[in-house]
Amino acid sequence: MKRRVILRADGNSKIGLGHVHRIYALAQILEPHFDCIINIQEPSSSIYNLFGTKFIVHSLPNSIYGSEAFYNELVNEVTDTDIVVLDGYGFNTEYQRRLKARAYKLVSIDDIHQTHFLSDVIINHSGGITDSDYDYEPDSVLLLGPAYTLIKKEFLHSVRKENLNQFPPSILINFGGADPQNKTLTTLESLLNNFLDFGHLHIIVGSAYLYLKELQQVIKSAVPAVFLHTDCTTEEVISIMHQCNVAILAPSTILFEYVTIRGLAFIEQTADNQKDVYDYFISSQLALPVSYLNEILTSEKVYMAKASKLIANQNKVFDRKSGDRLLKIFLNL
Repeated sequence: MKRRVILRADGNSKIGLGHVHRIYALAQILEPHFDCIINIQEPSSSIYNLFGTKFIVHSLPNSIYGSEAFYNELVNEVTDTDIVVLDGYGFNTEYQRRLKARAYKLVSIDDIHQTHFLSDVIINHSGGITDSDYDYEPDSVLLLGPAYTLIKKEFLHSVRKENLNQFPPSILINFGGADPQNKTLTTLESLLNNFLDFGHLHIIVGSAYLYLKELQQVIKSAVPAVFLHTDCTTEEVISIMHQCNVAILAPSTILFEYVTIRGLAFIEQTADNQKDVYDYFISSQLALPVSYLNEILTSEKVYMAKASKLIANQNKVFDRKSGDRLLKIFLNL
């Protein structure tokens, strides 16, 4: 009989879907060896579609973070043989304390290191983070950096073999599934207004994106043509990434997916919780600030030099073996 792994996260148009996508990626890795049970407050239809029929998704009642109802929402479900995985900023020390008393092992996926962790394992794939950034228990195990990248297995198995040297480049724009600040539209308008030369322009937005009509209006009158993709499957996202040797992205899950496939990424921080990822990718020369876009894309020689250097760095850092490492950790808990 397989051991249960109970995974807890939330996602919607306000907070984005990054936490949900990370636990989905982990569930994919663990599923052959564990029974994975997903717990989300009032999941949308798109979240149910993401997990499909392979995983059990429990809809939790909407409770206020920090309330007694919130702290106790999983207490009666968890047994002393279960591994519990938490991904979200509301799962503070008190939330962890109540579950750690019940569970076999407790795992936290994190990217802001702002609470005391009681978890047995802490995973942060941001990069540039050390043990000293965390307040944790003496026997906790910290898994830090891109060696533990949490992205869907399809991206780990996909390698770009074409069009890295294409110039003018084809460009992908994506600021996450929700993009509450509507950076997608402002970035598109900036590209069109600056008359940059590019092959094709592809935009991906998710079901939680609230500005679709405004975006469609701008695209309708755009020259050259812009291709808009909504509610894409993983396979469709990978196909679009393979067509685009340049991407303008938020420093979130989509960035890890794109550089794992390889390409020249320009990034713009859109939320406080992206700071560590942004700083690491820029300082490690894995991506460039979006402010460099005009400078790089107006010269084929400059583009080729920068793309070659950054992709060489990506090859060193993202070895596509993170899933194997994470599975080994869970099997040995």
